Amino acid sequence: MKFCVTRTSEGFDEEKRPCDESEKVVIPKKGNYLEHTEWVVEINTIEELMAFCKKYGDIIISEQSCEMKFNEIEIYDDYRE
Repeated sequence: MKFCVTRTSEGFDEEKRPCDESEKVVIPKKGNYLEHTEWVVEINTIEELMAFCKKYGDIIISEQSCEMKFNEIEIYDDYRE
């Protein structure tokens, strides 16, 4: 399963790679949202997810939003409200 991946400490900076495993993917235009790029990782098993957590620490998994094609993993490495 593919996930868009972000890092809390970097906000939504599309130029900074959030993790070693991520690849830049073009997300096509959808509704009112323009074509844009996202960093994407592929995680297919619970074991891969747990290894990702062990490597990067706390994560937040969210359902896809309107502008994203994939669900999201946020590497929670900084405080935010």
